[in-house]
Amino acid sequence: MQFFHDGYFQVPQAGCRSVRQAIQSLLNSRKPGCRCQHPRQPQRHGPYYHLDYVHHGKKTTRFIRAEQLPEVRRQLANLKKLRHWVDQWVTLSLERAEILRRESAKHTP
Repeated sequence: MQFFHDGYFQVPQAGCRSVRQAIQSLLNSRKPGCRCQHPRQPQRHGPYYHLDYVHHGKKTTRFIRAEQLPEVRRQLANLKKLRHWVDQWVTLSLERAEILRRESAKHTP
């Protein structure tokens, strides 16, 4: 038996079709006239929120529940502040290193 492995689950290859159908049925309401049933431009129910980021070179997407959104936004704002402070610290460190290099060059014959 062949297995489909997506990093989290192992599903028998024969079962992939039924898994895909189950996922699709969750995304579609099956109600006639619903926007998810449009033949050419189906639209999912939503809104859906997700967080995309790269950590240690690996791109990751996490879906965020609507009730978690304010906390995630707060954490992202804090991360933005931290990155700004780190950038300022690196800039000042580089400026200091350049000043020290120039001073030591003056005193070296």
